[in-house]
Amino acid sequence: QKDYDKAAQNYIHALNLYTNEEENGNEAERAKLCSQIGDACMDSKKFNRALPYYSRGLKLNKSLKGEQHAETATAYSKIGLGYEKQEEYPKALENYLKALEIRKAVHENNHEETAASYESIGKVYDKQTNLGEAIDYYSQAFNILKSLRGANDSKVKALSTAIFDLRCRENKNNPQVQPPILNKP
Repeated sequence: QKDYDKAAQNYIHALNLYTNEEENGNEAERAKLCSQIGDACMDSKKFNRALPYYSRGLKLNKSLKGEQHAETATAYSKIGLGYEKQEEYPKALENYLKALEIRKAVHENNHEETAASYESIGKVYDKQTNLGEAIDYYSQAFNILKSLRGANDSKVKALSTAIFDLRCRENKNNPQVQPPILNKP
């Protein structure tokens, strides 16, 4: 706990130095520092403190690189995680969905980061007990990762199990529910 707090203090000090200097050319470094401060706050479970830094980093990233950039998607995803940890699921979904749309545009649909967005959205729907939507998004992540990593990958297997568990919860009285098939290409 103390290490994360100390890290956050050091990052904040560095951010203040960059902010107090002339603004020329420091935006990228400030965006990175905002993200690092947010990460340190998240690691120390101070989720509400992380969000303003992630939001500031997002604003800087958008002004530097535009809306359709991988780093902008990452910033949206981190904001989504902050809201998810605070159980503010509609705000989490809003940010995760923005990250997904950017990642689909930047990476197309068959990329690990796109799969991560699908999984994050699925997780929020699962927490909201919207099982059908959770299954749909987890399945998208599963299909992408299976094509990239193969059926024997631990993450692919974990998603398969999560989808199976959701289907069982959705169809409590249906013994015909089967997990996604792992051994087909």
